Amino acid sequence: FDASGKLLSAQISNYLLEKCRIVTQQPDERNYHIFYQLCAGANTPGLPHGLQLSEACNFSYIETCETISGVNDAAEFSEVLDCMMSL
Repeated sequence: FDASGKLLSAQISNYLLEKCRIVTQQPDERNYHIFYQLCAGANTPGLPHGLQLSEACNFSYIETCETISGVNDAAEFSEVLDCMMSL
């Protein structure tokens, strides 16, 4: 980061994901949290309408757990946007 807090460089790490955790979830477990955040924040002003996302419950992949107690996906999506805008 520079003196004003802007990101100057980054490092990408690759992770090996277990196949069984990608296609199935345990009860009360979710994968790809950003997907839920995108669905919750799809109507955020300033985002392109090309996202064409609806609520997470409208996707067949979401069978196990749509929400997690204490997690506000829309608020977390807003935080992600703020972080990306600062880059």
